[in-house]
Amino acid sequence: MTKRKENPKPAGRHPKWPDPIVMQKAIDDYFNVTAPDKYRVTALHLALDLTREGLCEYEAKPLFSDIIKKAKLKVANSYESDLRGKYVAGAIFALKNMGWSDRRDVKVEGGITVNIRPGQFGDNPTDKKG
Repeated sequence: MTKRKENPKPAGRHPKWPDPIVMQKAIDDYFNVTAPDKYRVTALHLALDLTREGLCEYEAKPLFSDIIKKAKLKVANSYESDLRGKYVAGAIFALKNMGWSDRRDVKVEGGITVNIRPGQFGDNPTDKKG
C-alpha cells in the first residue's frame, strides 16, 4: 500500500505573473524602451510573453485588472494619435479590435399613433366632384 501525500501540490502550471508588481515593472520596461508613437498591443503581449487570451485572463483577475487596462489605454492613445495622420486605416482597425466603434447604435422605443379622419386629405369617397 502506498502512502498518500497529505498536502498535494495544486495541479497545473505556475502562473507566469504571480505578482502584479513584477508585471507592472515589465509593462513599464516595455513603455520605457518604446517610442510613444510605436506602442502596439501585440508588442505588449510579446513583452509580457502572453497570448491575447492570456492577457485577457490576467485582466479578469482583480489584482491585475487596473494594470492591464492602463497599459491598453496607453496603446489605444498611441493608435488614436495615429488618426491625425494621412494613413489611418491601420489605426482604425486596431482601435476597433480594442473595442472602439465608429458608429452609434440608437434604440428608439415607443409608438406613434396617427389619426386620420375621413375626408381630411380630400379623398372621401362621398365627396362629389364635378
